[in-house]
Amino acid sequence: MISPNIETRRSARIRHAVPVHISGTDVRGRDFIVRTLTSVLSRFGARIILKQELLAEQEVVIYCPSTGKEESARIVKLLASESAGYAYGVELLSDEKNFWDIPFPPAVESQN
Repeated sequence: MISPNIETRRSARIRHAVPVHISGTDVRGRDFIVRTLTSVLSRFGARIILKQELLAEQEVVIYCPSTGKEESARIVKLLASESAGYAYGVELLSDEKNFWDIPFPPAVESQN
């Protein structure tokens, strides 16, 4: 039995900087397209830093120049406010199995 303090992730997380373009609309209703880097990846999303203030559940579009792939994603939550901007967790919305075109280790249990 899994302890209530243990969460099973759908995919392992890896630290990896990948250039991406993010487009969407900020909380003030202004459209944006920015280039940034991921800092952590999973099969299903990433951690990104943006200057734009966004809301949880909001949709954005992620384009990955290295793979030529573009997908809709949702802002899962604000992870931190840093000097470089806002760090967000984003979840890819498609069934694309390997948006990043990199191998991932199997999912593991990790502490919350």
